[in-house]
Amino acid sequence: MKKYSPLTIASTLVFLAGVVALIFGRALTNHSIPGYILLSISVVYLFSGWYIFRGYYPEGHPLVLLLYSYIYASVFMSFAMIVFVWPLSRTIICVAPLWALLHLLVTYAIRKRIAREGFIQFLVEGSLMLVLIIYLIIKG
Repeated sequence: MKKYSPLTIASTLVFLAGVVALIFGRALTNHSIPGYILLSISVVYLFSGWYIFRGYYPEGHPLVLLLYSYIYASVFMSFAMIVFVWPLSRTIICVAPLWALLHLLVTYAIRKRIAREGFIQFLVEGSLMLVLIIYLIIKG
């Protein structure tokens, strides 16, 4: 049985909390709590994503991990803007697929240097972000 590090578990839980907050934010239109959760998750990724992504990619270069943290923070910030229905939210969500594609490209570029579990985790999270973004663009 594979033993997961606390950073891997923390990163997965933060991501899942963001996805759940997005789903509830779209379902519950009169509540702002999911939007605040998405904002806080975006801030967590912005300031400590480079650290918690060490659970997926322990030997990763800090600049690559920082790029991942900015991508995740940007995507979750665009989700928060959609939930809050802020101005320019439609514009930001239309740019978000580029961030998700950049995430998948970087993941594909480092596939030989990353452990299989970390590669699959990054790939699943990036694909899920891309699917959610495309759903939000289509749904309007």
